[in-house]
Amino acid sequence: MFDWYLKNDDTEPVIQARFHARSEHRGEPLALPETAVLFFQSQGAPYLQANYPALALTEMLPRFLFPTPVYAVKGEEGVCWRPGRAPGG
Repeated sequence: MFDWYLKNDDTEPVIQARFHARSEHRGEPLALPETAVLFFQSQGAPYLQANYPALALTEMLPRFLFPTPVYAVKGEEGVCWRPGRAPGG
């Protein structure tokens, strides 16, 4: 069986979450609520946006591929949500 890593390799990983998050926001702090809802149904996030006063907390949540916006309902900022899929995905 072929290992996908070298046992004696002690180099740093190429992709590291703490550096990736900072690079996406160019050093700006990102403060989000502790509770988040991820919608993997295609109409969950659009339904909330159409029927409730939505606030964009950030336009681009850093993640490995396809950053997405994060929203909250105005007056209920203790819970946020984001689409589970990338736009068009």
